[in-house]
Amino acid sequence: AYVETDSDMFEINPLILTPDGDVMALDAKVTFDGNSLFRHPDLAELKDEAEEDPSELEAGKFNLNYIKLDGNVGCMVNGAGLAM
Repeated sequence: AYVETDSDMFEINPLILTPDGDVMALDAKVTFDGNSLFRHPDLAELKDEAEEDPSELEAGKFNLNYIKLDGNVGCMVNGAGLAM
């Protein structure tokens, strides 16, 4: 499932073994690579924009990546390496 859905992360906690010997995930967090959602329209439909930062959503309309930071300092870069 991880590779098939272009996932970034599968976090399963806790994972239990039932009395019948089955393995069951009781809780999980899954994130998907946003750049691959065009291949998975069924997963794109699951996005809840109410959970997103409004500023990040607005930037996304213009194909910009925006991450809100605390304070009054900004960082504008053209690559992840320069931002580090």
